[in-house]
Amino acid sequence: YSTYLTAQLRQELLAIDEPAAKPFAMTEWENEIRRVYSVPGNSTAADGIIALQKKLGWITEDKMPIYRAKWEAIRATLADSPTPEEILGMLTDVGLSMDDFWDMYSEEKVSDAIRYAKDLKDRYTVLWLYEQVK
Repeated sequence: YSTYLTAQLRQELLAIDEPAAKPFAMTEWENEIRRVYSVPGNSTAADGIIALQKKLGWITEDKMPIYRAKWEAIRATLADSPTPEEILGMLTDVGLSMDDFWDMYSEEKVSDAIRYAKDLKDRYTVLWLYEQVK
């Protein structure tokens, strides 16, 4: 299911002619990480995620010059991946329905995952690009 969702994100990115920076607010980001990754009385996971991203520096790094210089190559790479329709067809072929996915997860949970799952690891994914330019 996440493959389908990331294919949709890639399609949205492909529609951008030139990337533009989005403002970043550290305090807001930290508050959202705590909202998404803390359980009542325990913020250990959130604290670890915040520490990891501060150590990596990706959340505040200005990648816009790189994105702009390489935008056509980035778009070509994104376009080389399966489309959402192709992924949906594969899911259907193996008996999986997006309706089942939406029954399991709320819009809020999916939105949070798209926005904050990138912060869990020390690797760059399409979620970083999406967050920084979309």
